[in-house]
Formats: sequence, C-alpha cells, structure tokens
Amino acid sequence: MLEQHSLINDIYIENNRIYFDFNNSEINQILMKSKSLDIYFEFERDNSIDLVKLLSENGEIILKKTKYLLFSSDSNGDERKLYFPTFISNKGGYIAKNLKINTIKNQYIISLYVDLNYNLMIEVKPEPAINKKEYIVDMEGFTISSQVLKLDLKVSKLSNVDDCADEEKIDNKIDTTTMKLLLVGKSNRDTIYLDAINVIDNKVHFTIDLIKLLKEYNYKIKPLLMIDGNPYWIKGPDKLNLRIVELYNHNNFKCLKVIKDKLGNILLDINLKLKVCPVISELKYLENFYIKGNINSNLNIFHHPSINTYLQLISGDGKFNQSYIVELKNQIFSIEIPKEDLLILKDSFPGNWKMELISMYNNVPLIKSGIFANSKGTKLAKRKVLFNKELDVDTQILLSKIIIERNSKTVQLNLKNNITISKILSVTIKKHKLQVKFRTLENLEKLSNINTLISNLIVNGMKLSQDNIKIIGKKTFVCEYTTDDPEYIADYMYKKGVNVEVLYDNRLGRSFVNDIDKDTIYHTFWQKVQASKKYKLIVRRIYKNVLTKLPMKNNWIVYESFLGRNMSDSPKYIFEYLEKEYGDKYKHIWVFNNKRDDLPDYIKQVKRFSFQHLYYIARSKFWINNMRQPVWFIKREKQIFLATWHGTPLKKLVFDIEEIHSANKDYKQEFYTQSRVWDYLLSANKYSTQIFRRAFRFDNPILELGYPRNDLLYSNDINQLTLNIKKKLGIPLDKKIVLYAPTWRDDEVLKPGKYKFDLVLDLKRLRKELGNEYFFVLRTHYFISNYIDVDGLEDFVYNASNYDDVTELYLISDVLITDYSSVFFDYANLKRPILFFTYDLEKYRDVLRGFYLDLETEGPGPIVMNNDEIINQLRDFNKLVQDYKLKLEQFHERFCSWDDGEASKRIAEYVIVKNSD
Repeated sequence: MLEQHSLINDIYIENNRIYFDFNNSEINQILMKSKSLDIYFEFERDNSIDLVKLLSENGEIILKKTKYLLFSSDSNGDERKLYFPTFISNKGGYIAKNLKINTIKNQYIISLYVDLNYNLMIEVKPEPAINKKEYIVDMEGFTISSQVLKLDLKVSKLSNVDDCADEEKIDNKIDTTTMKLLLVGKSNRDTIYLDAINVIDNKVHFTIDLIKLLKEYNYKIKPLLMIDGNPYWIKGPDKLNLRIVELYNHNNFKCLKVIKDKLGNILLDINLKLKVCPVISELKYLENFYIKGNINSNLNIFHHPSINTYLQLISGDGKFNQSYIVELKNQIFSIEIPKEDLLILKDSFPGNWKMELISMYNNVPLIKSGIFANSKGTKLAKRKVLFNKELDVDTQILLSKIIIERNSKTVQLNLKNNITISKILSVTIKKHKLQVKFRTLENLEKLSNINTLISNLIVNGMKLSQDNIKIIGKKTFVCEYTTDDPEYIADYMYKKGVNVEVLYDNRLGRSFVNDIDKDTIYHTFWQKVQASKKYKLIVRRIYKNVLTKLPMKNNWIVYESFLGRNMSDSPKYIFEYLEKEYGDKYKHIWVFNNKRDDLPDYIKQVKRFSFQHLYYIARSKFWINNMRQPVWFIKREKQIFLATWHGTPLKKLVFDIEEIHSANKDYKQEFYTQSRVWDYLLSANKYSTQIFRRAFRFDNPILELGYPRNDLLYSNDINQLTLNIKKKLGIPLDKKIVLYAPTWRDDEVLKPGKYKFDLVLDLKRLRKELGNEYFFVLRTHYFISNYIDVDGLEDFVYNASNYDDVTELYLISDVLITDYSSVFFDYANLKRPILFFTYDLEKYRDVLRGFYLDLETEGPGPIVMNNDEIINQLRDFNKLVQDYKLKLEQFHERFCSWDDGEASKRIAEYVIVKNSD
C-alpha cells in the first residue's frame, strides 16, 4: 500500500506557492515534470516552490539545474520512489486544478497532478490578461527632494477597449489600495512594490527612495502601475532630460536617468558608474607650479554643488598628504602649487609624491584616481621624466622632477635636495655627545668635493652643529654633536622628528626625518653591540650548538606578548594567576624589547633576541606566547609551547586567505612551520576552534577553556578597578568614554612589520559636536601605534595606543568603535554598545582579507560609514543601547559564553601545574 511508504504527507497551494510536507526530513529535492522537461527543485529554506518565479515571459517552465537528484539507490540497489499522500489514489489524481497565476505580463492557468507512474506533473496554459487597455497611465511629472524621487501619474479610464477619448475621475471608481507602483528589474523577476501616497482626481502620487533603489538594483528599472492586479505601462512625456547625482555605498558613484524606450515607456536607468582617467597635457613653472589636463570622465558631474575635486599629493611613506583645489571647466582641470609648498613637501618627505585626483561628495570620498601621462602616441607619454628643474626657494636649492611611475604609468612628483637625508639609521647616546648615523638618497662617493659636507640638527628650535663627520659607505655617514642633555634630544627626535641641514658646495638643503625606530636609539654601548648583525649571528650559533644542550628547568616559564612590546593579553593573566596562587614555585621570565622600571625584581626581564633571551628559551620547560615565535627557534624534547593566540577571528587567517597582500609573501609557509611547534592552542569559542583547525591546519589539542585576557571583565570589584584606571590615565570621570580601536590594513605597508594608517575619524569635528558629553580614548593596532597625533586635542582625546593592556581600556569605556579588529568579540563580554566604523568595508572584505562573519547581519552593532553617522549614533546613546540589546545578548551567547573570569586558572592548572611536577 502506498500509505505505508508515503514520503510526502501533504501537498497544498497557497498564495501562488506549492507547499510540501515531507515525511522524511532528509528529502530536500523534488522532481516535477512538464510535457517536455524534467525539473529538479532543491529546497534550502522552506519546502515550497514559487510558481510565479517559475514562469518566463513565454509561459514556459524554467529548468533549474542541480548537482544531485532526489532519486537515489537504496542498499539493495533499487531506485527510491517519491510516494504521495493517501488522498491520491492508485490511478493518480489532481492536487490542484485551474489555478490562476499572475506574472508581470501574463496570466496563466496552472494544474498540478500525479500521473499513473507517480510522477508529479505541472500543466501550464497561458491565458491573456483581461481588458489590458481598461486604463491608460501617463507620467505627469517627477521631482527630486532629499534623495527621493516623487512621481506623479495620470490615470485615464476608457469607456471601452477601442475608445481612448472619454476620461473619468477614478478616485471614487476603484479601490485606491489596489494601486501599486511596480519597479521591475532587468530580469523581470526582481521587483519592488510601492503603495500610492495619495489619489486626487485622476492623479496618483508615489515616492521612491533612491538610496534604497541604487543599493539594490544596478540595472534599468521598468516602472509599471498595478491596478486590481493588472499591470499598465507608464507612458512618458515628450521630453525627459533629468539626470540625478546619487551616492551608492559610499564607494561607487552612480548616475540615475529617467528615460523613455522606443515605445514611449518609462525606464529608470541607474546602470551608469562614474569612471575617470585624468591625463596631464601641460606642465610649467612660472614662479608657481602649474598642472593642466583632461579629467576624461564618462559622466560630467564634477560641477554638481555637492562635489568638490582636489589634487592630493601623498608621500611615499604614506604619512603625509597635501591637497589643492582643482579648477574645472567642462572636462579640463588646472592646478596651481605654490613654490613655497614644494619646500614644505620636500622637508616632510624627500622623494616621490604620488599625485591623485580625489572628488568628495558631501565630504565623503567619492572617487580617487592616479594622474596619468598624456594620451597614447604623444611625446609626453614616451618620456619617463616629464619635468626637471632646479629651484631656488628661500635660500635652499630644491631639485624638482615630474616622472612616470614605471608599473602603474601614473605621474609622480619627486622632490629632494642636492644632498637629501632619507633616514636616520641609529642614534647613540654618549656623555654630552650624540652620535647619529644618516642614510642619504645620493651616492656620496660620486660627490666631487666631499670635504665641504656639513650637517646640523635643528631640534625644538635649537641648532646642534657637528663636531666631526665620517663617510662610512656609499650612502651613509656619521656625525657627532655636543649637547648637555643627549637623552632629551634623542627622545625629542623620536617623538617629534628632526630637521637635518646639509650644506654641500655652499648649497643648503634641509630634510625632515620623523620615522626613527625606537629600537635604534642606543643608551649604552652594549645596546648598540646587541643590535649588530654580527652579535646576533654569534649568539644564534651559541644557542643552537650549546644552550639547547643544557639541562632544562621544570619550573621556568618564558612569557612573551605582542613581540615583546608589553606585558598584556592572555600571557599576563596566566602569569598573574600562577604568581598569586603558587608564589615562588615558578621562575617567571618576561621578554621585552626594552627594560621596564615598573616591575618587581623577582620578574626576570630579558631583551628580545639577546643572549639571555636565548639562554632562558633553551632551558625553560614552558613557553607562553600570544604571537608566532621566530622560525629559527628550536623547541626541545619535553618542552611545552602554549600558544594563546590573540583574539577571535573576523578576518580570514592563513590558509583561508586566497591572496596575501601583506609584506611577507612567505607568510603561509612560515606560519605552518611555526605552528608545528605549538603543543596547545587556546580557543574562546566553538567558532574559533573550527576556524583554527582549518586555517592553521592544526592537529594538536585546542583548549576550549575561554580566554584568560577576558578574566578581568568578570572581576567582583569592577567599579573600583574602572575608577582606578581612569584616575591613573587622567580620564574624565563625568563623561561617557568612547574607545576607538581600529586595526591595520594589509596593503598599507611601509616595510615588513611597519604599516601606515590614515585616521579617518575627524577628532576636531567630534570634539565640537560631542565634546560636552564624550571623551575619546584611541587604541590603535601595535603595527600602527606610532602614526597617531592628537596634539592640541588633549581635552577630548587620550592616545592609549602604547598602553599595555587593552582589557583595562574596555573597562573604562562606555562604547566601542572599531572596524575589523577582533576587539569587539572580547568587548561583547561587557554587553556594551559597539559601532563598526567600516568606511572601506567593500575593499577590506572583498579584496584584502575576507571575513568569516557578515558584519552587516551578524555584527552586534550598527555599521557606520562616516563621521556624521558616528555623531548621530552617539547623540542618542540610550536608543543605541536599546536597539542592539537583544543582538548583543545573542552575540554574547555565541562567542563569549566560555568566559567567566576563571579561564586563567583552568589553563594554568591544565598546562603548567599538571606538567611541572
């Protein structure tokens, strides 16, 4: 009997859909047959088929191809059959008969039945729509107001199909609720329905949200008026010439046009994207510098009142930029750069400056484009150097070139002196002396009169003249300067930069250097020795051949956090637990880049990569690290490496990344080698465990015990802790605290391990709008912590980028603003509001890294794309809290449920205590 093996309990039709009630939950596909096609449907979300979407304009069934068939063989090799409910007899029967289905253009009669072979059949008969010419719809006009298109339609009722002369008022003749404006996409199946605003006489008024329209549809839209379920084309007036500038996703520019097709029907064309290719046609220097060219845009929108266009010069290290207003006349642009500015630009960064044309729409970046050499085939395009002139500016000799960048063919401005300081390699502090090693752009050996070379330092208005100078390489020389306070001078140079005057052959040049690596400032001779390549080579050989052969100490633990930058993260909290509970049972060795004066003597401090560091690494049984260790480290037998990692991942990791954009192209191979050393890896949630297994290709134990670094967030005395931290940092006690914690960008790289960062957050404007109620704390990623300057904003901003422990900053803040940093996973433990300032979302998500989560739908807070949206969200703080309360609770349950304040204890006991006896 069929009923004994029924796989479908019921089939019914409702709202133009076929619904299936399956007896077997594993069935997710079904076979239907028309007269000519076998159609397999795969169910993903609900067990239904939308009949309207199955019908094309010709009334044929659309064949959906799937990889799998519902019918499969059982264990005996017999084919499984699709059985139906008991109400269908052995002779087959109708499930539904003569069901009317309306699509955009046609009406169909649908019948659904089971044939004698138990095939599910669908029969489709097209039926012409009744009396299509009952109404005529004409466009009366349209206007734009606040990014809304207002559409006014005139509806005329005909006395009969062939007579178009007699018009009647329709407002009392039909139900106005049946009038809907139907916006039909290019495929005729993507639609938006809009209700009429009002109907007066025979005029129907609609409003269309253009931002929504531009966001959802990237092709021509056909507007139709639906009356009583029947579609009517909208006829346009004789002339249509409106073109509206709109913003799409704060990234792509689109242009909307209202046009007519050949039949007079209305189309809303939003398929146009702004494309520009600015090309230089003329360069000249007459007191000031002049650039002229053609903007080469497919849309002539640059004269729109909300659009401003600038030339932006960006230094080669990405840390400096300068903008100039672009004058536009039709497609021709012209720019004037004062010669005094060239000197300032050169002092900021000697070398190549990238030239970009940037347009702003309502102060939001609309489009950026490099500037190119002239059109193909002209002399200008064939020359690498377009302009070359020596300029005398304020007693300085400035060499100025305009060159074509080899790879991108874009134009760059090159500025330098006759002798230009490109970098300070080291600063050595002696008694009343400061020794500085310089790197130049020029080859010093080619100078004709090297004995005339003189250098001076200008620091905070003071000039230090050289005592002696020594050339030690083709592009390197060393000078010594006398000063009463060399420590102060060195510290000022590191924090504020230094002007270096170089006089050669009676020609003066000045270079400003502000990127001095703190690790290259040596306070003692021994520090300088330790930093030398020769010392490191010797120490590594001793480590490999001698130190790794010494006996191990079972109670020695080496800790390292963020490559020796601080004492923080999970290693810090594991250390604090062991110190509190076990006293002096363990010897704690912390690895730092520089010695700290704020730690007790019983904590052994070692300088990273020093002899002592390698000695303790070789002899300690336990390593605890939140980052990767160097590839050349040797893990001995019975040593235990606990990798705490440093966050729940949003961004794709290692082998999940398709293309590496960071500086190290061997990243994947190195990571694989390093992670083979790890005995244990920590995970804060099941989500992380699954990603780590796959992305790290990690087979050793993953400890699903929570994150020690979040233990502080569950302290019993959290209020007192918060107060103490605020007082220590000088943070206001009477204002809401906003923590801004952005991450770095993989492609904004200066060199391996060093990245630039442009602060898009407009702190001056935020202070003006929010300063009475809010105070901002900045905490950037350690890769970019030296690139934030808040001078003059101390009453509104505290730069905590170099503060040890970000967990303490969570405690003192009332709201977090981040982008793609993993901090929001940890911050969610507090269930406080989170804003996602993701102004470059599409690029970061789709090009640079890719995400494991959809921030827009799964993130625990709103996406904000500009400073306006940040201000609006913070102004209504209570609404922000209320709107995302439920989402934060759900997010907390998914990602933070393992954190309870006891993770350090669980992990320390399991990994350290258990294995040290």
